[in-house]
Formats: sequence, structure tokens, C-alpha cells
Amino acid sequence: MRWRVLFLIFTWLLLIGGLRAEESARDPFRLRVLVLNYDPVFEGQPLHKALGFNDPRELVQGYVADMQRASGGLIQYEIAQWRDIDGFYARTDGGIYQVDEYVRMRRQGSGWPEQIVADYPRLLREQNVIPLIDDGSIDEVWVFGDHYFGLWEASMAGPGAFFVNGGVYPEVPSARPFVLYGFNYERGVAEMLHNTAHRVEATMNRVYGQWNLEKPSNNWELFSANVEQSNGVAGIGTCHWPANAQHDYDYGNRRDVLSHADDLLNYPNLTGQKKKVSARSWSPDGADPHRGYMNWYFERIPRASGVNPDGKLNNWWNYIVDFQNYGSQGQQLPSRAMVVKWRKAEDSIAVMVAFQSSGGVDPANVSAEDAYLSVAGQQIQASRVHLPRKDRGAYRAASFVFPIDGSAELRSADFRLVADAAGLTPFEAATWRLNHQGDRAFAIPLDNSAETAKAAARWVLDLGGKVGVRGSQEWISDPAMLGTVANDEIVRVSLSQGEVDPDLLTTRGLQRLLLFESLQELNLSGQRVGDDACQWIAELGELRVLNLHGTAISDEGMLLLEGLTKLERLDVGYLHKRMTDRGSRVLLKMPQLKWLNIYASSITDATLVEVLVRLKHLEHVELTSTAVSAEAIERLKAVLPQVQVVRHR
Repeated sequence: MRWRVLFLIFTWLLLIGGLRAEESARDPFRLRVLVLNYDPVFEGQPLHKALGFNDPRELVQGYVADMQRASGGLIQYEIAQWRDIDGFYARTDGGIYQVDEYVRMRRQGSGWPEQIVADYPRLLREQNVIPLIDDGSIDEVWVFGDHYFGLWEASMAGPGAFFVNGGVYPEVPSARPFVLYGFNYERGVAEMLHNTAHRVEATMNRVYGQWNLEKPSNNWELFSANVEQSNGVAGIGTCHWPANAQHDYDYGNRRDVLSHADDLLNYPNLTGQKKKVSARSWSPDGADPHRGYMNWYFERIPRASGVNPDGKLNNWWNYIVDFQNYGSQGQQLPSRAMVVKWRKAEDSIAVMVAFQSSGGVDPANVSAEDAYLSVAGQQIQASRVHLPRKDRGAYRAASFVFPIDGSAELRSADFRLVADAAGLTPFEAATWRLNHQGDRAFAIPLDNSAETAKAAARWVLDLGGKVGVRGSQEWISDPAMLGTVANDEIVRVSLSQGEVDPDLLTTRGLQRLLLFESLQELNLSGQRVGDDACQWIAELGELRVLNLHGTAISDEGMLLLEGLTKLERLDVGYLHKRMTDRGSRVLLKMPQLKWLNIYASSITDATLVEVLVRLKHLEHVELTSTAVSAEAIERLKAVLPQVQVVRHR
């Protein structure tokens, strides 16, 4: 497609002309929202009122109405839950404001901590958000707070999360990615729309490639062009620079410039006509030109049907809102399904499955005949299906219920979806191995192969990782080299950041590691996996070597690893200070440790004198960028004279 784009960039009209524009290209996006309004009570009033700020409910009402109108009815928000929270969430530095302290600093304008960023994974965990995302009860999360709450304007969490003008949290263990807005009740609806415009920019730069506003050539650049940044070419403009702007945030400028902005209402069947535009175009009476411009901007986002000659959809809202079904360059992803969770009751098993499709999933097409369960050689048909949502959408969940003999012990079962399940075509049959160990239930995707470890090995290699076999120091990176390798011969797996794109490695995907029953070495260094990944790692009881350097794991994840009693080498360095003395106590469950890296952790002398001194086989420990004292190091060496301590200044 690249040659085609380069050939067509010389003329805007040629590039995007020739296809019929439609007012509505698809069913509306009905997006359900969880609002987390952090509004602690101060002297009998919620904080927003105590500080003289805006009512969050009125802000939401205005934003929802503006988005629906400006998108031509395509974006329809529904507030599924609203939680007024009398308190604060934690910051990434571990601190939590107290309301009296916050109001005092707000009024005096000083005293703020050095780092003010919300701990989003912790916030989501404490508010139990993930189950609501997974079963489709909600699609977005809107967090309200004040200016110094440390909220991103827009961020994204979950597998495949990407930048939308804020934090990116792929380690959050949801079944799909989702957007979080950070809204400020000191500001107005204009700023809420502003956050959304930045989300649009980040998403479309992902689809089209980073824009070059100085020389606008592709459709997205021509949409975003403004006279000052684009050498006299004017389209709509950007979030900060309207078509006629002379500086950032110049929304009230009444200077007239010639622009093709109104022609974009005909997209993709453009006429080439230009008209004068200025602040009078979006705010005729001069009232709130910022909000007026944002509405004017969203009104002109293309929403027609069909595919453009540049290979992109004519409806850009698909990319902006239904991002889970499109790749990084706008390519449509195939319809797919995943097991979200499963549980065993006294006489039944319920398996929740999420279906995704850019063409939409109609729950009415989900049938009990779409799934069956294989237990001890017996095939069981689902008896009924529970649907959390019954409206059509890009992501919908369904729980299949299977009757079973409650007196029989269930160790393992295979769950299978038939071809074209839920009416999705094409959709290939898929199978998951359901395992139950302790209080954890696993669902491991299979590739219909009896050689389960080799199936997992092919998954590793497809991601760009590598595997190793018993008795050889060589790595295998080519699937053809698996050849006659037996399942129990695969003992090493490497999925480090240098090999595997972090966007491709998800917490749920790591369940496949459980297929390696003989795994002795695992490298996840640099990956953005978090504490939830440790529940899968903890089941790899044969591990001797584990590298979690630079991951997103904290004390909570460390404590899950207590079953790895055979570990000899452990690298948990550079966990961004998330590991403390509390997490280090899990090392007492690893008596065979010889080599340890806890670089840049938040441990103190207590870890050395209460934990490490009891690891009789310890030979090497990395303590650079920790707060341990020279005295504690000497006490460690006195007990374990063989230990080499590395601590660079």
C-alpha cells in the first residue's frame, strides 16, 4: 500500500474522493461507563463543593450530550455505575492524601509531593474494575478528581494497551484493553472534550503513522492541518491549534482563513471547496470558544462507510472507540474468542467466554450448542447460556453452563467452541484446557495438538521468543527446529523485552506457560507483566532460574512465588522500588538460592539480617541502589563468608 499512498498524496481530492459519504455508517457505539468520583468530604461538603468547583454530575451530563450530538449520534454513552468515593487513591510513590492535608496545600499552593501520579493498577484493583470490563458490564472508566490528584487526561490499560495521551498499563490483567479518562472537576466540559481530542490524535497517529503537520499529505495530516504549522494549509486543526490559530489554545481567534474543514462533512466524496473559517464558525456568540471548537472538531471526524483508497476505513470512530478490534496500522483483526474465567459449582461448571468482532457481536446468536465440555472422555453439551448484556456490540461475553456429576473430582477438562460460534464468520473452532489448582482456575488455549508443551513452544516462537531443550545450551527460535522434541524436553523459555514486543505479551497469555510441565528456566526481563502474572509463574514448581528484572511486579506478586522452592537464580532487580522488606520474605521459601539480584529495590537492612543470612547456599547478591548499610552487609558476610556482594556507588 505504501507506493499507492505515495502516488496519491499529491492531491487531497484524488486521495479520498470517489466513495459515497453516509450520515451513519454503522450502528451507534453504545459505551457503558463506570464513573469513579473521588470527592472526599471536607467539613461536611464534598471536595468539589468545598473548593468551589464544578458538580461532576453536571459535567458528565454536558460531556455525554456533546459527544452524542457532535458524532452524529454515533457515540452514545451510558453511565452504568457511579461511585462517589469519600477518600483518595494511592499515588505511585505509595502516598495517599488526607483531606485536611490536601485542602491546606491547595489553599496555600505549596507542599505537594515530588511525584504526583495515580497508581492506576492499584486503583483498578481496589475498585474491582476488571470483572466489569471482562464481562462487558462497562467499556470505559472515568475518574474524577482535582488538579493535584495525579490523573492522566486519557490512559489505557489491559492487553495491547497503547498511548492515548497518558499512562499505558498492559500489565492490568483484563481480557481486553480499555480507556480511562481523568476528569478534573475544577475544569469544565471543554476540558473533558479536550482530553478526548488528544485521544483521537494519539489513536489516529497510530493508524496513519506519526503526523508531519509541516507537510500534510495523508488524510489524517490534511484533517489536522492549520495555517501556522502547515505552511498555509488549513483543515480542521489539532486539539491545541484550530485551523486559524496563531498559538497554542487559540480557540477564540476571529481571524479568517480559507479551509477545507466543511468539505470534510462530505468525506470521502469531497468537492475540493474551501470556505473561510474562524472562531465565528464554532462560537458565533463568543461564548466558550474552547468547547465550541471541540464540538466543531468532532463533528468533522469522518464517519462514512467503506474503505478509502489509502486502505483506511472511512469511519475513523471505529479506530478511536473500537480499538480492540484493529491493529496498530488500522488493520482489521479477525473475529476471536477467549475464556475469561470459569468456576465449578456443586453440580455444574460455568465458563465465561468473550467474543470480539469489528463487525459486531449479537448475543442473540449465542447458543448453548456453540460449546461443549470434555471431562474424562465424556462430551457434555452446554445446558444454558447466561448473557450479561443482550445488545449488539464489538465485545460481548457469554457464560456457558454445563451439568456435571458433583461427586466426581475434577482435575482437568477441555472446553471447546465450535466453528462460527456466536454467528461469527469466519471463526475457527477453539479449545482451552481448564485446570483447577488450589483456589486458582486456569484456562489455557490449545492449538488442538496433543503435544501440549510443543503447542506452547510454538506460541513462544510465534511471539519472537525462544525455547531450550534439556542437555543443550543452544536456543531454538525456528518452529521447524522443534521437530521430534518431546514435551518433557523443553526446559527453558525466554520472552524478554529484547525478543518479544511488550504489546504482544499479555498476562492471560502467560497461562500457556503451565503447559511446560518440566520448565526450569524462564526469562521475562523488561516485560510489563505485573503481580497477576505471578499466579501462573507460581505453578512452575520445577523452575531453577527466573528472571523478572525490570517488570512491574511488587511485593504482592513476590509473595505469590513461595512455591518456587527449587530456585537457584532469581533476578528481581529494577522493580522501580516496588519490592520492600515485606516482599523479600518470600526468599525464605527458596532455600536453594545461590544468585540474587535485588538492585534498585526498597529493601532495608532487615532483608539482609533477617532473610539473606538464612540462605545458606547464597553466593552472589546485587544490592546497588538500595538503602542497606555497610554494617548490614558486613553482618551478612560474617554469617555467609562465601557471598559476593555487588553494590556500585
